[in-house]
Amino acid sequence: MNVLNIIERNFFLKELYPNGLSNFYMGRIELTAFDKLTLVLHFREIPAIEVAKWGRWGKDYNIITAELTGCMIKSIQIIDWQNNQRELCECEVELTTDDYILLTFRGTDWKVVIELKSLLLQRNTVYME
Repeated sequence: MNVLNIIERNFFLKELYPNGLSNFYMGRIELTAFDKLTLVLHFREIPAIEVAKWGRWGKDYNIITAELTGCMIKSIQIIDWQNNQRELCECEVELTTDDYILLTFRGTDWKVVIELKSLLLQRNTVYME
């Protein structure tokens, strides 16, 4: 299953990437004491549509970010995060028998495993890498 399919309020992301998300890296993980998680994914993939306010791909920006909020975190495991060097990562998505989402992000020498109830798109930004 593609991570795009489990993100709530994903309409805009589906317009940008109708074939799903595959070319991205994990740029930030932030935990709060209120059982919430912020996760920022950075997409290096050219979007299917042009967004006028962002300008042109390759000229004004070449990265699109998605800030996601996770709720009802059951568990999180971060292994060797210091080795994440903005490399493209793999993402596996599973639905558990108790209706939780199990996300596994991994790179060459690092891994993040998150079990949570929901993942919600908050905002998108762009920048030139």
